[in-house]
Amino acid sequence: MKLKANDTQILTEGQQLEKAILAKYPSISKSEAVAEFSKLADRSPSSIDRYTRSRSIESKSFKIRAAKLLGYDFADIFLTEKEQIAKYIEVIKANISEYTAAEDIQLFMTLKDICFDGGYTSLLAEIYWCIAMHYKNLSKANIAAEYIKHAIFLYEGFNNPENKLKVISLKSELGLLYLLDGDYKPAIAIFRELLADEEGLKILDAQGMFLIYYRLGICLLDLGEYSQSRKYLEKAFYHTDNNADKGNALKNIGLTYKEQGQYKKAFEYYNEALKYYESTNNRKISIVLNNKAMLFREQGNLEDALKNIELAMEVVEGEKDDGLKYNYLHTHTLIKIDMGEAVEALDTLLKATERASEAILYKKNIHLGIKTLIDYAINNFQIDLIDRIQKMLIQLVRKHKNANDTDLRLKAFLGDILIFKDEHGR
Repeated sequence: MKLKANDTQILTEGQQLEKAILAKYPSISKSEAVAEFSKLADRSPSSIDRYTRSRSIESKSFKIRAAKLLGYDFADIFLTEKEQIAKYIEVIKANISEYTAAEDIQLFMTLKDICFDGGYTSLLAEIYWCIAMHYKNLSKANIAAEYIKHAIFLYEGFNNPENKLKVISLKSELGLLYLLDGDYKPAIAIFRELLADEEGLKILDAQGMFLIYYRLGICLLDLGEYSQSRKYLEKAFYHTDNNADKGNALKNIGLTYKEQGQYKKAFEYYNEALKYYESTNNRKISIVLNNKAMLFREQGNLEDALKNIELAMEVVEGEKDDGLKYNYLHTHTLIKIDMGEAVEALDTLLKATERASEAILYKKNIHLGIKTLIDYAINNFQIDLIDRIQKMLIQLVRKHKNANDTDLRLKAFLGDILIFKDEHGR
């Protein structure tokens, strides 16, 4: 169930009673429903009507009896403002992946304001998490990170083990957001800080440990520190009983070996990873197929490379993950370039980059796609393609105003083009 802003009204005790009565008698008018319930409650219709108009019902004995007659536990019908907010947040958190519409922010801000005015600090922290996940769903990792920081600040004000655990989890999530946005330095600093917190590690479960080790391993993999990456990915593997997570760790260990030119070991890990994925887990299987395609390409086996990447693209055809689809399109383009069939593939990749740059959360994939476009255009003196890439990069730099690695990378790409044009009088 996805809530909207008008679904989250804070009801008085009288309004909650009225809502429950109307739910019990859905096919008749309010006055008729009140009359029917008054017989059941052995009260006059006027007294029941007066209760429904009250902000607070003073008679606790009546509330207990009314709840029973209406089929509710007392705690589920006469809720305080704080309890109502907590229930709304519980529903939102259970369905957080559905909150991707622009108007959803109105719902979160309404609840945030109520929590702030009421002094409900722990609930305010949870709303900040919800807002962060909303922006993460919209591939806006930098904005999501700011709201995670707000939640961390509030939870750090509670000195108890439960909230310390939440702080650790939120910091791990913050590190992930930095990683996804291509901002590796603060991401690595967070994960190392968490691993150095001996008291925190004592209360962290195995899955929490897996996430820290795994995310740090991915950061180091992206930075080319393959041996260090492998060390943390191996630790991640042994800290989870989840087969998909084990498969992810093995798949990325394979990628470290592939990047170091140890193709036989890479294949071994890719094939081992597949054993941990359920046959219905198309997304995970497609990633391994993509990795195998990349490996076949580096070995010069373009036929098997094309076969694997086309299978990966077919597997995720009905998926909504733009990041995966873009990544596979990039691999497909690289293979087509090697096969001497570059023109159409590059045009498709450029259009996809223009369209998906803001929609993809994991910015490294976009950077790799842009690099492929620029390298081919410059090496083959494709001036029209260079002009199109330059125009796209200018638009991306204007949109991405954060002073982080992503912003610097985009400007570096633009600088490469300007240097090329200057050297060739363009």
